Amino acid sequence: MGLRSDDLEAVAVLYDCIRELFKEQNPDKDNLLADQFDEHVQHVMRDLTVKLNSKDSKAVMHTNVLKV
Repeated sequence: MGLRSDDLEAVAVLYDCIRELFKEQNPDKDNLLADQFDEHVQHVMRDLTVKLNSKDSKAVMHTNVLKV
């Protein structure tokens, strides 16, 4: 079990759908939403990288992936 590129692509597709809905309500803030999402993804990836590179057991590593 782990985080696969397919999982990240699915999140990106969902994000694009949310972004389209958001643009309908407030097109001026589309760039802000995109920036906030990118920042959040970077934070999550840094956090996961640290946790998955630790010496924890596989069960703890899987729990960390599921928590995100």
